Amino acid sequence: MVVLTNGGQLGSRKSFCFYCGRTVQHWKNVPFVDPPKDTRTADHVTPKHMGGTKLVTSCLGCNRDKKDLSLDEFRLIRAFRSGLVKLPEYKFAAERLPA
Repeated sequence: MVVLTNGGQLGSRKSFCFYCGRTVQHWKNVPFVDPPKDTRTADHVTPKHMGGTKLVTSCLGCNRDKKDLSLDEFRLIRAFRSGLVKLPEYKFAAERLPA
């Protein structure tokens, strides 16, 4: 069993996404079926290529959206998409903005 930084355990029955707070669930691998976005995954808060070692519980949706972004970049993207931050304040990573 993997113990995660945010206090969760990857093998526990009930846990929450570190990024959005959504309740996440275990998904058994079913061939040719895409897992739902609330499937439980483990994610490096700081990407491995940036030296990250801390794991947290994450929903599949947030894990896919975050990709290889740092936590600050990911939070800025979320704030930009929700209209809380204007584009000029976000220009340092605008070229990395996922579709």
